Formats: sequence, C-alpha cells, structure tokens
Amino acid sequence: MSDDIGHATDTVSPDTAAPDAPTGDVTSPAATGDDAPLTDAEYADLLSKINVFDALPDNLRQDPNIAKFKEGGLEALAKAHVSAVGMIGRDKVPLPQAGDEASWDAWFKAAGRPDTHDGYEFKKADGLPEGFEYDQNVEAGFKEVAHKAGLNVQQAQTLRDFYVNMAAQGFSGQVANAEAARAQTVEELQKEWGNAMPQKLSIQKTTA
Repeated sequence: MSDDIGHATDTVSPDTAAPDAPTGDVTSPAATGDDAPLTDAEYADLLSKINVFDALPDNLRQDPNIAKFKEGGLEALAKAHVSAVGMIGRDKVPLPQAGDEASWDAWFKAAGRPDTHDGYEFKKADGLPEGFEYDQNVEAGFKEVAHKAGLNVQQAQTLRDFYVNMAAQGFSGQVANAEAARAQTVEELQKEWGNAMPQKLSIQKTTA
C-alpha cells in the first residue's frame, strides 16, 4: 500500500496540472509601472523640484562661482561647466589695458590682425563702372590705417569693399549728371540754332 501511495505522489494528474502561460499581448509591469522611463517633460519637472544647492556644503554653497547659478538650477550649472571645459587648452589673451600698447598688440594679433599693414591682401573689386579708376595709393593708405586700428583681415576687407562701392556709386552719379547736362545743352542749342547747328559747331571746333 505504501508503494501505491508513493507512486501516486510522484504522478501529476491532468486535472491538477499548472495552468498554461497566458498567450497574446502581455505588457510587462515594468513598462507601465513606476519603473517606466521618464519623458523629457517629466524629467524637466523632476529637476525643477530638486534643490541640489541645499545639499552642498556651506563653503561651496556660499562660493560666488556656485551661488550665481542658484536661480538657473542644475541645468545652468551643467551648461556653464561644459562651456568651461571646452575652453581648456585654448589660447587666452587678457583684456588690454588703456595705454598699454604691448597688450593691445597681443589682443589685435589674437583677433587676426596681420603683423604689418602689408599683410592685408584685398580681393579685386568686381562690377566697377566703366571708366572708374581705383587709386592704389588710397588703398595703401587705408591698409596703414586699418593696421593701426587693429582690424583683422575680414574687417579690413569689409570696410575696403564698402569704400570702393561708395566711390564707384559716386563716380556713376557724376557720369550720369554730366551726360544729363550735355543732353540739355544740345537741346538748348538745337532750339537756338536750328538747322545751322552742325555748321556752328564745326566752326567752334575749328577755332577752339
């Protein structure tokens, strides 16, 4: 009898078998419960409620370099840190002092000013009106002034192009005014001399 009992305990009846695992779409509790990843909005809201500055030691919390970020919070502090790290290794030029030519020269050089005024190499101006002659002596003088003012190559080029365009526009205006004045003179002479105008002009050219 004991053998029958032992055999019965080792055998699982179909009626008492464990239920089958559920089928179909099953959502893990971790995906929808408290362990679900935060959205950007939820993360930002969480950060806004955390005052990390209160957790800092007094010496750090009262340091002006830290205290100035209290209003901006952790995000402002993190951005400032990233920016500061990005500056590591870059050339640092102190602000020049008034009257200190050496510090100004160092500042201008760091900003891109050539070593001498001859270092400015301007691109040739395009689209200038016919008959317009660009004065190279004026350009040479401009280079000296640009160097003295501490302009870098790009700044000097921009100002030079502005000057050339203004001078070209002025030249075009003078040409237009001269042509208009000539046309008006011819019209007035035509009215005064009539058909005799060609002959009178010929005489004037001969006696001129």
